[in-house]
Amino acid sequence: GAIHRIRAGLPDAGAWRQAIVLALDLASPSEAERWLQLKDLWSGGADDFAQAYVRLRAALELRPTRVTRESVDALAARARTQEEQAKCALIQLIWETHHGDPAAAIAQGVQWAGWTAGEAPMLAAELLRHVALARMDLDELETALGDCRRAVVLAREAAWRNSQEDSTEPGRRPPAPPRPPPLTRVEVEAATTLSAALLYAGRTREGTRLCEEMAERCRKEGLLRGQGAFLANLAAGQLYLGQRDLAAQSLSRCRAVQTGHGDPIILAYASTYQARLAIDRGDSPAARALLDEAM
Repeated sequence: GAIHRIRAGLPDAGAWRQAIVLALDLASPSEAERWLQLKDLWSGGADDFAQAYVRLRAALELRPTRVTRESVDALAARARTQEEQAKCALIQLIWETHHGDPAAAIAQGVQWAGWTAGEAPMLAAELLRHVALARMDLDELETALGDCRRAVVLAREAAWRNSQEDSTEPGRRPPAPPRPPPLTRVEVEAATTLSAALLYAGRTREGTRLCEEMAERCRKEGLLRGQGAFLANLAAGQLYLGQRDLAAQSLSRCRAVQTGHGDPIILAYASTYQARLAIDRGDSPAARALLDEAM
């Protein structure tokens, strides 16, 4: 594969592109950035559209406040195909949610999700997930729940379609797969957002059930970032339900996988919830240390 060619000292433009895109697909923006840095050191040269998209997307995940409108517009100016234009719409949606007009971003995101759902359901799922996040910022929780559920369905449909294409010879009917297709980054992120929306909407038990189910699926498939995110959300729901011992266990498991993915946002949530537990047991020094870690 691409990574083997790079490690063997035989990289080409296609190998760099595949490694960079794969890292983002595996829910690791920090890993995608590392591959981009390696590419820059090894061969230099301008990014193609795929690499420029991943570079900007990773920056929005890791340092959203530092991404400028000019960089978003520059990527949009390079889009040539409908898929590239939809990816630019996703970037604009994420940026507007952090910096601009969420209501305008929602309208554009819904429109592009409708256009891409048939040909590129995975991309449509990403768009709807970020539409849902923008709606949550505006307290439109019921509509956000609908967007999240649709995003999960689209992500699963796309994974199913991809698994059929990968395992079927041309001209033959696809056999019934023995098990569901593997989890994708997009489904994990859509379900993470759905679990948060359920908790915010007061559907705590439904939200915690989803977190338990998805944390276990992520554990089985080695998706540590997803597992950590669901465990953090699970702890939030358990705290709301007064299940402090269960919340402490969930946060301990969340901490255990933190070194495997290194996502600072998940760590911040986990530290905040652990600080609340420390306050509940009267341990103010521990609470202050945890809040310092969260910040």
